[in-house]
Amino acid sequence: MASFLRSSLQVLGIPKDLVEFERNTNSLDDLMVMARGNFNSMARFLHPDRNPHPGASELYMQLSDAFDDIKDPDGLALAIERLVGENEKRTNRHRINDAEVRAREQKSLQAVLRLLENVGQFNILGIAGPTSFLLQFGASRTILDVDSKDEATLFMTSQDLEVLPEQTDKAEFAEGHWKEMYLADEVELWLSHIPKNPAQVRVVGFVPPEAQHYSTEDAVQVIPQQRAELGEGVTELRMTPVWTEPSEAWFLPFLEPKPKKYSEVVVRDRRGLLAIIGSIQAQAFFYEKQ
Repeated sequence: MASFLRSSLQVLGIPKDLVEFERNTNSLDDLMVMARGNFNSMARFLHPDRNPHPGASELYMQLSDAFDDIKDPDGLALAIERLVGENEKRTNRHRINDAEVRAREQKSLQAVLRLLENVGQFNILGIAGPTSFLLQFGASRTILDVDSKDEATLFMTSQDLEVLPEQTDKAEFAEGHWKEMYLADEVELWLSHIPKNPAQVRVVGFVPPEAQHYSTEDAVQVIPQQRAELGEGVTELRMTPVWTEPSEAWFLPFLEPKPKKYSEVVVRDRRGLLAIIGSIQAQAFFYEKQ
């Protein structure tokens, strides 16, 4: 018999890819023709009557045993399974392992979320009273008003400029509204953010800056704002959160209990869905600014 560790088809010089192709196309007769041709070609050089070298005789016996093995249909099936089946088994094992890892991660993430449900938003954000946060969200701003340890409202914003400037250094909260200062032609201008589209949310954690290379493209939606005159095209792009099932949210493995500089805020809405809403730019206590 051929070596247990090697397929008889391997001994006869039939590559694995070719065996898999012939099996998938139901061309096992062609496989036998190729195996016979390889045996005859190699046997002419290795037969003891022509090659007196001791190693040649051993190789010839291996070829003969291998060819005898595959002459029997069961032997051929075993040779195919030994050559191709191991690769399939490894692939299936990888698939099973990947599925098990994903299942464990999902269970862990769900457990984290259940724990976060019991954490007050005041504790997460480290605040002492009702507070408004201005957040940068891609090409837009969002406003998060935390009214109590269990109540917060998320607002998208509109602004009085066609194009939102880059992140600014100075932001102020006055009369219930946020505004930012920026420079245009070396002149200080103020940009006001008007809250709109309120949604009740709960802060669950933060995505740290080092996790941002995992791309936030799937976590935001860009909506064009048609403000230009006819024929001039779109003048503004506004971004909105994309609400995602916890098990499908790529950012969950990177949640942190405390914000870092430039980290993204993650909130959950009343349906239990999650979304990134931006990185904290400034905060103001309601009672200090009234």
